[in-house]
Amino acid sequence: MLRRMVWPMILVTLGVFLAPTPVVPQDRGVPSVRAFAMDAVVTDRQGVRTELTSFGRMFGSGSLAAHHGDADIQIPFDRIRSFRVGEMKDSRAPVTVQLVDGTIMEVEIDSQEYTTAFTGKASFGSYRIMLGKISTCTLRKPKPEEPRARTARICPDGHIWEQDDYRFCPYDGKPLKVVTRGEAEDAKESK
Repeated sequence: MLRRMVWPMILVTLGVFLAPTPVVPQDRGVPSVRAFAMDAVVTDRQGVRTELTSFGRMFGSGSLAAHHGDADIQIPFDRIRSFRVGEMKDSRAPVTVQLVDGTIMEVEIDSQEYTTAFTGKASFGSYRIMLGKISTCTLRKPKPEEPRARTARICPDGHIWEQDDYRFCPYDGKPLKVVTRGEAEDAKESK
């Protein structure tokens, strides 16, 4: 009886230790992809111009991987003002990159980078394009969001509610008026 219980436990233990562990790429301190999201104006090979927010790589880091001479380089998106992708020749495509400081770099991307997917949000919905299908791309840092004024709801009898989904006063059923928190506190102090 004991042998019947021990062997399955040994097999399960061996299976746990000998099972292949999934290889997860290490980011080496690189922030998440969305941290690199930029606003962009993309013109594709057909000449269609699209304004985007949250533009960035679908997977991977926030940089353009390229070849500069014999070196492999990574140019962070926040240092790129614009880039123009040329046609693929001999498994490489030329890319002209203008940096934010005005420097122009001539680099090349390989076929793997050429097929890298980029995504963004357009006024009509989500947007996805392969790097090789981009003719030109102008990047800019997103505008900081303006802080929204914190609001409250107040009824004619002076009841104050901070819940955004309340439309009518739970006490008397009267419609609530949207006011800033400062106005709500002033109304509270005046009572």
